[in-house]
Amino acid sequence: AGAALAASASAAAAAKAMNKALGQRFAFGAREYGAVARSLLGACGAMLLRTSSILFYWALTAAVAARLGPSQSAAHHVALQTWLFFLMPTEGPALAGQVLLPDLLARRDSAQARLLLSRALKASVKFSALLALTFAALGLAGGQASASSGLLAKAFALDLDTATTLRPVLGVAAAVLPLVSLNWVLENALVGAGAFRYLAATTVATTALSALGLLSAFWTHASGAAAGGETGATLTVVGIWSWLATMYLGRAAVATLRLSQLLRTRKTDPGQEGGAEGVLVDETGVTGA
Repeated sequence: AGAALAASASAAAAAKAMNKALGQRFAFGAREYGAVARSLLGACGAMLLRTSSILFYWALTAAVAARLGPSQSAAHHVALQTWLFFLMPTEGPALAGQVLLPDLLARRDSAQARLLLSRALKASVKFSALLALTFAALGLAGGQASASSGLLAKAFALDLDTATTLRPVLGVAAAVLPLVSLNWVLENALVGAGAFRYLAATTVATTALSALGLLSAFWTHASGAAAGGETGATLTVVGIWSWLATMYLGRAAVATLRLSQLLRTRKTDPGQEGGAEGVLVDETGVTGA
């Protein structure tokens, strides 16, 4: 409750400061404030839909893992928590791109925007690859030949079944980490470009498709297990993480497509240098996305 209250208070203070700064700089009237409010509400609604679809997918993976058995469920949750620990530091390049890109797009400086995005992607690749290798080393290496010899498995798995299940899952999770980091850079760049509705629509679509694939795999697994017992089972936590990878791969692909369109259509125009700052306008005359 305290954390939620602090977050709400800081957001309210930031909104009040932004409102004051905009009023002093642009002398907004009631009509302009109404337009800004509608724009912000639309963006917030789109991002809420996007975030909800992602959280639904993570909840679905947990539900499927729980139905695969105790050791599979435990391995999934241990892998997820340790994976998030190594993933979160890679958000830096994505946040930098989100903050710096809007000004370049507002000035229609597509060359500098492409350079910024390229540098953010390169930094993300290098940093996430280093963390992924560290994560994989801790998860897979341990000095013994047994399947449960990984250091993370020893630290977090209390029984042999969970430890044996966890080790290959950590390998797949480590491989997925750089992909998620790259996807963050691409999607945060779209946030900076104002492509909120596009992000919401594509995230919901890719998440739904991956969720359907995961559910189909689980139904096949359940049918096989009912018919042939353990020998008929086909889905493991490794499979769940593989479907996670397809979701992030799809999101990265559609984000790349939209960014290539934005950087191609927003061109540097010397006659426009004195235009309004902070307004994203492409060749179609459409603000944002």
